[in-house]
Order: sequence, then structure tokens, then C-alpha cells
Amino acid sequence: MHKFLCIVLVSMGIAGPAIALPDDALPDTLRMNEIQVIGTHNSYHLRPDDDKLEAFRKFDPREAATWEYSHAPLFDQLEAGIRAFELDLNYYQGAWSVYHVPNLAENTSCREFVECLKGIQLWSQNNPTHVPVTVLLEIKEDSVGLPGKTEAITDEALRNMETVIRSVFPVESMVTPAIVQGEAPTMSEAIQNQGWPLLKDCRGKMVFLLLEKPGIQDQYKALFSEAKEALCFTFSMTPEDNQPDFAVSDAPMVEKIQPWVKAGFIVRTRADAGLMQGRNNDTTRREQAFASGAQIISTDFPPGAGEWRSFETGYRAVFADGNCVRVNPVLVPTE
Repeated sequence: MHKFLCIVLVSMGIAGPAIALPDDALPDTLRMNEIQVIGTHNSYHLRPDDDKLEAFRKFDPREAATWEYSHAPLFDQLEAGIRAFELDLNYYQGAWSVYHVPNLAENTSCREFVECLKGIQLWSQNNPTHVPVTVLLEIKEDSVGLPGKTEAITDEALRNMETVIRSVFPVESMVTPAIVQGEAPTMSEAIQNQGWPLLKDCRGKMVFLLLEKPGIQDQYKALFSEAKEALCFTFSMTPEDNQPDFAVSDAPMVEKIQPWVKAGFIVRTRADAGLMQGRNNDTTRREQAFASGAQIISTDFPPGAGEWRSFETGYRAVFADGNCVRVNPVLVPTE
């Protein structure tokens, strides 16, 4: 069945034919931290208009060079196997928009946050056996002060963010901190004693991760965690306290990430950065990311059609079998 027809049928509430996913080959007895998935960095990104890119290139040519790419729509990325996204959120006049930098780099495949979520939800609804899809949310508070449509992040803004998520995804369609913690006194004790949820219990579900600085994370936790109402997990960049949850290390340092993974963290790292690996067809960093055991590996070079860059490259971030999901080789060795 053609993709367009599938979209029409799903939007009408009519399910299309079940299509086997690479996800289906993963045993249900695995836990959600025992897999690896490929995600995209700045998943919404479209190349800025020529005039804006040229103007910024005169100011910062190195940074401008990192903007010379476009991603396919989120629905199409999921079709190609992507299972994690990163969305930059900008708050203005009571609404959340998704783009990179005010005025300079605002081109996006889904301008409104709710629009991005609906694209993901549409695909998920028609592919209920997928492994959890993780959405990393980065609030662009550092854009405040630049000319453009951004505001400081208040408690009201964070409540609004949760309201938007709930308007698209019911709680039962998400893996939330409360679900993982259960009746345990702390998240750490829950993961150490019970472990992360089994795949059989979280297929077809979403995971939201607040990819934010400590200030906003603390603000978010104060608002929601006491009542166990939080939809988003938070993360640490220095999880030496051995409190398992999520961790982020943009650089795929194996000696740093593997102990975190073995301690129970779900880790996000990047296979490439600034388009450099693609420009040079250099797979070194990608292979380090794969070997690290990080469960979420972000890239600017996913498989699939609809991608655009200002240069040709054979570089792609996919596993050896051509898929974007696999058993985690650090936690579940196959040899």
C-alpha cells in the first residue's frame, strides 16, 4: 500500500495492513535499556534560506557550515527506521514552536510542537509493535535576548509543555518516570531492583527526555516530580553518583559511557557532529558510538529519502545489517 494511502486511512481511523518492522525481531524479554537505536540530531531541521545563511556565514562561517542540511519529515524518518528525535523548543506568547535559532535558522519541517508530535503519533498508531520512540526536548532558553520570538521559561511554560504532550499522547501510551519507579522509594532503587521495563510492556510507546541545563531540570522536577505527574525524564552529564536514569555524553567516549550503561543508565551520544564526519566520510566516531553501548545514538546522516546536504557523501549512521535498531552489544553480548 502506498504511504500516502496509509496516511489517509490512519487519519480516518482505518488501520492499514500490518508491516513487519526491524523492531519485531528483538525479543520481548529484552529490557528497554538493552537495545540500541539510531536517532536524529535537530530532527526538524531544514536548511536556512540562502540570504540568511549567507549573512550568518559572514559572522560565523564555521557555525554556518553546520546548518547546511535538511532532514525529512518526522513521519518519513520513522518509516526509514529512526527511533529517537531531538526537538528544539522555543516558547512565545503561550505556545511552543520548534526551530533552531530565531530569525537566522527558523526553517523546520514542523513549526508547532504539537504538529511535530502529531506526525510521530500518526506513524506510531499504524506501527504498534515499534520499540519505544524517544523524544529529546531541548528548551532554547539561550535564545532569550536575541531578536526573535522567545521568552524566559516560567512554571506556566513548563505546564503548557506537558499539556501539549498530553493533548497528543495519553499517559498510557508513554513510558513515564512514575511507571519506571513504581512503588520504589527512588528511581535508582527501582532500576537496580526491578530494572527498566521489558520491551513487551513498552512497544508502541513514547519516552520524553528533557535535554536541559540543571536550572530548568530542577524547575521541572519541583513542579511535577513530587506528585509523580512528570511526563519527562531528566538527565545527568556527570552521573558519578550512580543514580541510574538517563545520561548524555555528546562525545562517544567508550571508557566513559560503558560504565554508565552497565550501571543502569540509558545514555544518548552522537555518531557525528557539525557535519564533519559526513564531509570527510569518517566513520571513526560512529563506530565508537556503536561500541560504547549508548542506547540512543544521534546523527545528522540517517538512512532514507528526503535528506539534503550541500555535499555528497557515502557516510550514514546505520548498524551493520542496515537497520536502526539492534540488541545492545554491551549489555547482551552475542558472542
